Amino acid sequence: GGMEFLETWLVERKTAAGQSALVVSHDRRFLNAVADRIVEVAHGRLEEYPGDYEAYRRLKGERERLRAKKALEQQKMIERTEEFIRRNIAGQKTKQAQGRRKMLARIERLEAPRDDANDVTFRFEEARKSGERVLEAKKIVPGYEETGPLLAPVSFLLRRGERVALWGPNGCGKTTLLKTIARVLPARGGSVAYGTGVLTGYYDQEMTDLPSGCTVLSAVMDLDPTMKEGEARDFLALFDFRGDDVLQKVATLSGGEKGRLSLARIVFGGANLLLLDEPTNHLDLDAREQLEDALIDFEGAIIFVSHDRWFIDRLATHLLEIDDGVAELHPGNYSALLRRRQEARAASPAAGAATPKAGRGETAKNPTSPVAAPRPDRVAERRKAKNVRRLQELEDEVAAMEESGRNLELAMADPEIYRDVEKARATKLQYQDLKEKIRERVSQWEEASRKLEEEILA
Repeated sequence: GGMEFLETWLVERKTAAGQSALVVSHDRRFLNAVADRIVEVAHGRLEEYPGDYEAYRRLKGERERLRAKKALEQQKMIERTEEFIRRNIAGQKTKQAQGRRKMLARIERLEAPRDDANDVTFRFEEARKSGERVLEAKKIVPGYEETGPLLAPVSFLLRRGERVALWGPNGCGKTTLLKTIARVLPARGGSVAYGTGVLTGYYDQEMTDLPSGCTVLSAVMDLDPTMKEGEARDFLALFDFRGDDVLQKVATLSGGEKGRLSLARIVFGGANLLLLDEPTNHLDLDAREQLEDALIDFEGAIIFVSHDRWFIDRLATHLLEIDDGVAELHPGNYSALLRRRQEARAASPAAGAATPKAGRGETAKNPTSPVAAPRPDRVAERRKAKNVRRLQELEDEVAAMEESGRNLELAMADPEIYRDVEKARATKLQYQDLKEKIRERVSQWEEASRKLEEEILA
């Protein structure tokens, strides 16, 4: 399809001509194929990750775990240093306590990683289980009165637990077929028979089912007149509608917000057959993965339309492929279908085929190194004393630098200095250099403080 062509074209341009490209995309398979560097925009800052999408997710997790550990270590160090200051500010170690107080005021406080604001955690709960045979399409012909039939008769049986992706190029009739299965559109021929106890939940990518004139809160509460406002607010919080968010008019919501609200209404309905038309279109990557997890845990049946091949790979148990007006059911996901076709085109069985890219970079981890034998007490005492001296040296250095900085600030505040342009520029550069050195010393002091605490607790 078009995405495969674009992927190949971009990779060939990079390989053959050494040309670079900047792409913005939520398509994870596309990013995995073409990206060798990813820049994430989150929480008002940019962060760069080498590698493709899978490498980015892995490295991001590692960075966040390390940041959380560093933030916790710093907080413990701050608390112990504050306790030292409280105990010694009026005693024999007053100077040390005062020095540490100044250093604490200078250190850059680390924040633990924040959860993405759009993270959604929910489950699709069935009001009741359907029978084993959920839906049977019997030679249905989707189409419109104006255009006539769009596809040759389509027949398939959907069982409970199966998840069928409708797959094909733009304009091939996927959405029309889904609407016909959902009985939103009448079939031009054939019939759709639902099984025993089937309750459907239909997600329209245009979200025309949303009552635009009411609030987010009303859009859920109107589904069940017995629901209390507190219960509705708790439920909507699962979809990241919190506080005054629930009082927004549906008509004023963004595309992503409308998508989350539409999913909330489907989840609330307790359907055991989900019919979803491009449910990830208005979702960012984190929300897509949360939706995937919820749908994978869903025990009912699903028929869905998506262009997101990663989403299809994680979710689909079958593909109903539409090609040249004919729909054919295939077992497995997108990658399985692609692999079978590549093998069919090959002259011989692909026994020596390259390992799929999805497994790239995944190597067995070495067992952790043996823990070093404990050091003698005398060595530990010497290390502790050395760290104490290092702390004091750094505190004295910073105090001296701060005094020099104050003198430079006074010099720069004197209008006379600006009569000599070169002297003014040199003084400013000296001041900037001094501030950078102070930041370096404070960072070194923080690291030495952590080491000292480790020695004390060892």
